[in-house]
Amino acid sequence: MEEAEALCTRLTIVVGGKMRCIGSVQHLKMKYLGGYTLDLQLKTGITNDILNAVKRHVIDMAIPSASIIEEHGLFLRFSIPSFCRDGDSLSLGSIFRALERLKSDPSLMVQEYSLAQSTLEQIFISFAREGDHGYG
Repeated sequence: MEEAEALCTRLTIVVGGKMRCIGSVQHLKMKYLGGYTLDLQLKTGITNDILNAVKRHVIDMAIPSASIIEEHGLFLRFSIPSFCRDGDSLSLGSIFRALERLKSDPSLMVQEYSLAQSTLEQIFISFAREGDHGYG
């Protein structure tokens, strides 16, 4: 998928022998996922109370449109849609300001964060999951 994203100007995703989408990489990302993935790595020695506080802080205060999609030990992954719940557009600047405040709060023990746009692989996986459930 990374090679296709780097080399192609238009592409098609085929799942189960059926064409599911066609377009430029950016068009497909915006149409089918249109958001960001936030990864947080927490410091060692974190307690469950602090872990829960970090999750609440991200979802309730820092980035209210975020939802947790993965959790493994000291690693948290959130999905952030392109639009907030009230329909206002999220700016990358506002996301990064919230993340810097989160990281600078010593009580939350955030070691590092990573923010990335959705990938073609995530689009393919979402189509494949729909196929597994008989959709489409």
